[in-house]
Amino acid sequence: MNETSAGQVQGAKTIHGVPYNLLTSRILRMRSGVVTLLALLCCSVGLLHAQSSDPNVQSIVNAVIDTCSRPTSIAVLKLDGSRPVVASRNVRPTEKFSEPGSSVKPILAWLAASKDVLSAGESIVCTGTTGEPRCFANHGRVDLRKALATSCNAFAFELAGRLGADNVVQGFVNFGFPRLDTALPNTLQAAWSYGTGHHPCYLEPAQLVSAYARLIDSLFSESSTVNATLREEILDGMRLVVEGAEGTAPLARNDRVTIAGKTGTGVGVKGGAGERTSSWFVGYAPVDRPRYIVVVSVLDGTNGGTDAAPIAREVLIRLLK
Repeated sequence: MNETSAGQVQGAKTIHGVPYNLLTSRILRMRSGVVTLLALLCCSVGLLHAQSSDPNVQSIVNAVIDTCSRPTSIAVLKLDGSRPVVASRNVRPTEKFSEPGSSVKPILAWLAASKDVLSAGESIVCTGTTGEPRCFANHGRVDLRKALATSCNAFAFELAGRLGADNVVQGFVNFGFPRLDTALPNTLQAAWSYGTGHHPCYLEPAQLVSAYARLIDSLFSESSTVNATLREEILDGMRLVVEGAEGTAPLARNDRVTIAGKTGTGVGVKGGAGERTSSWFVGYAPVDRPRYIVVVSVLDGTNGGTDAAPIAREVLIRLLK
């Protein structure tokens, strides 16, 4: 087969709309030094199937998704080199790409920390719906931990504005987000929109699970260029999403395994007409030594904490029992 100038194989099949030869294989070593992570499997021959090399993982995901009443996609990554599992119930391929909403905020925080526009312990005042930029609630003074736990938009807008749209987009691309078909204007409004997971930012669960694989690896890496205090703030913020009194995903809490993660709510499906709510939750466990990452996306729901978090909880409980 001959490669085109764009790097695509002529006549190649696609996986979730992405030519399979462009899916890159990354084996990342976690802090333990023995657990390896396959973020995305690159198939140079044949088609990547939505199946895990571990039948138990696949059966658990299938069992949980069969209980879902609304269109749902689940992606699971086992941190031992297994193939990622991607399963959907009543979701058309075009609907898998939807706005991830606030689920991208921990990645945004990492980008801000890596670009030295965020300092450890820094805080801002969120005034809610008054003033600019506006947030859905008045969170008062928020630091990074509280901003992630409460999903404060004002804090995310501040970080996106400091980075600028170009740095936000390129940073997300470096985490495996798809490149935009058209140039995004480098304006404050564009940085706010894309940096908080809204138009023109569209993902499907397999892409987000891959991005979080890289994020978690970076957060646990002792050789990271981001200082340990900021890395701990991001990790603690994601723990407080579930365990904190103000967290947005208390329905992911349980007495069997401690889950950390991030909720997200989008209002658009790529190529779709009108507004369709996409509710997201990214969860990983155990928090001190992650073994699994689970991404859940639910269409036509209300928000990530209500719709997606309980599904991710059930998957992780069954995987880790």
